[in-house]
Amino acid sequence: LSVFPPLTICNLLPCILTFEISSYPQKFELNAYRFHREHTLNILQAIDILFATSIYRMNKPICLSSINDLHRMKYTHKRVMFYDNNQRELIIDITIVCAIKHRLKLFVSVPYVLLNKRGNICSCN
Repeated sequence: LSVFPPLTICNLLPCILTFEISSYPQKFELNAYRFHREHTLNILQAIDILFATSIYRMNKPICLSSINDLHRMKYTHKRVMFYDNNQRELIIDITIVCAIKHRLKLFVSVPYVLLNKRGNICSCN
């Protein structure tokens, strides 16, 4: 017997991702390149999820349609904006995959990653 979670969130960001689901009172923290399985979620209803990192956060939650609407598409891509305290933007890609009729997978990633391996101060003008 296998029990599959209705929702899996995969953090493909190189930092910790926090998220909260509107129907749950708690926040979840997801380390870089890890995933979270949510077994108790009813995906037959629309879900609002708010994502954030230590510096950037969403201004409004992303709304996932019910599985009845999403399972026809199998694959959906959304681009959302995160903002820091100075209202600077960070583009985040959220890929929604409907693996089986009653299972959703969310992949949170960025279309770019800049790594400063030398330790020098970098600035963009």
